[in-house]
Amino acid sequence: MSMTSAICDAHVHVFEPQKFPYVTTRRFTPGVATVQDLRVHLDKVGASQVVLVQPSVYGENNDCLLSALTALSGNARGVVVLTNAISGKEIDSMHQMGVRGARLNLLVDHTADPDVAISKLAELEAFIPPEWHIQLHVSSDVLGALFSHIENSSRKFVLDHLGLPDVTLGTHSFAWQRQLALLKSGNLYVKLSAPYLSSKSLSPYADLDPFLDSLLLIRPDRLLWGSNWPHTQGTSRNASAASDAVEEFRVVDESLWLRQCTVAAGSSAVAVFEENARRLYDHPGCDSY
Repeated sequence: MSMTSAICDAHVHVFEPQKFPYVTTRRFTPGVATVQDLRVHLDKVGASQVVLVQPSVYGENNDCLLSALTALSGNARGVVVLTNAISGKEIDSMHQMGVRGARLNLLVDHTADPDVAISKLAELEAFIPPEWHIQLHVSSDVLGALFSHIENSSRKFVLDHLGLPDVTLGTHSFAWQRQLALLKSGNLYVKLSAPYLSSKSLSPYADLDPFLDSLLLIRPDRLLWGSNWPHTQGTSRNASAASDAVEEFRVVDESLWLRQCTVAAGSSAVAVFEENARRLYDHPGCDSY
């Protein structure tokens, strides 16, 4: 696959605390990652499309993300975090700015109660546009609780970070097979992003190869590539660190993950890196950032 292709990085964040302060209830404090920094990253990996995802440190205030969408001149898409207090007019405005989905992030707050997940999902679906997808950052147990809902929904869902598989259990585990069944249904997309959150090895994350292969075997048309730039610590976060202590970003060579996924995808690479994202996010043209 040519690195000059219209690659979409379907999972990035922007952090600009000087202009857009983090919420006081956050679990951690990331450093600064501006829109200009993002442009450098996109040039490095050869991406001409991008999807900005609302991080937990901004809570339900999407101003930083929306500002970044504006700065990227309409050539980006966004996934926001909302409450039902938002007005229809605000949602329409977000849609015009490039928002195409809403995120349900239960992992950062360690929410694993299936009943809570079902309730939050139903609440979210009640007020967001039917053409928007719902992005899930949830545990495998919560995903299992949502199985029937996702399988029978008319809406599309996107699962973050490969679904965070337990690589020690292998691809034949019940949880992984259940995720593959949802993928096969066509209502669930899976992001090939943040491999370091699941892998027990260093790059090139060889222990993830069987998981990539099984995903590609089932539905290559439901996979999205992403980097998770600028790479917060996530599962490697120091639990005892103060929430206001600035956390260093991981040092990650995204091109290695890009290459690993390209090799695994083979003839499906164009779908995984370009076409699936363009279809799901209703992406604009591939103009330069």
